[in-house]
Amino acid sequence: MTKFISILTDQPAAYHLQLEAMLEQLELDINFEIVTDNPAILANSRTQILLADPDLAVQVIEELPHLQWLQSTWAGNQVLLSHPRQDYLLTGVKDVFSEQMAEYALTHIFNHEHQTELFKTLQNIKKWEPPKKSSVRGKTLGILGFGNIAQGMVRVLESIGLKIVGLNRTGHSVMGFSHIPIEAAADKTIFATQCDYILNLLPDTDATQAFIDLDFVQACQPNTLFINAGRGTVINDKTLMYALDHHYFGRAVLDVFTCEPLPVNSPLWSHPNILITQHSAAKSQPEDIINIFLRNLQRLQLNAPLKYLMHWDKGY
Repeated sequence: MTKFISILTDQPAAYHLQLEAMLEQLELDINFEIVTDNPAILANSRTQILLADPDLAVQVIEELPHLQWLQSTWAGNQVLLSHPRQDYLLTGVKDVFSEQMAEYALTHIFNHEHQTELFKTLQNIKKWEPPKKSSVRGKTLGILGFGNIAQGMVRVLESIGLKIVGLNRTGHSVMGFSHIPIEAAADKTIFATQCDYILNLLPDTDATQAFIDLDFVQACQPNTLFINAGRGTVINDKTLMYALDHHYFGRAVLDVFTCEPLPVNSPLWSHPNILITQHSAAKSQPEDIINIFLRNLQRLQLNAPLKYLMHWDKGY
């Protein structure tokens, strides 16, 4: 039976072009319903399968009476997972962000150790006084949320001599990464004591709200580099400012925020030891998402379980 697919993303033409070409090769019984970046256009359509950015999908989710499956284009799906409507299959994205995230984390770790910004300041004032810089070799990167993205980063991170410690809900070792110490969420202060750099990749769930609290901060080594590329809700602004002002965090690189775009009156914009990267750490690329979508589409046709299925009760 023919299925009606709609695309709702900020790059609808790019997704449509790639998907249309690949569907022709697979000869699947599929019709395109609507391809758009405007959620209102989808309302009350025949859409059964939706490929969509979560922030757009959530605006029309209640007005899609025939929806059976939504393939997200993002790793983070909290706006959909927390929505009252949960009578359809929701699948996420994995195995495509690790390289981008490794590049992002290493960029800011190297800048921190090599004092890149200070060199520019010295250049501007024409002062020859090279600052001390340090190597990352032998130092420890702690990753909050040792899941799919983090595991995909390990090879690159270890290749430059970084040690890694992870944190997950249970503290159990991860298959294939038995050499990496894993702390449980309940032992987060033990985790904090071990890190020269902390990278947050935790999802946005009830359990991760304000996960980085004063106890965590006060357990950190002095001047720890904090990189938040997970969710803004993991630490509130008051705790973050405390950590910076008391030198538990030497610098904070912030990619995500509780409210996005970050309001112009937020004090985070002007703090001298904060770098704001505007949710750019790892972006969805149409070619990567289409490959995941097509594999799942074939599984749907065969009545096989879908990959990367979200769990409404767990929130991820």
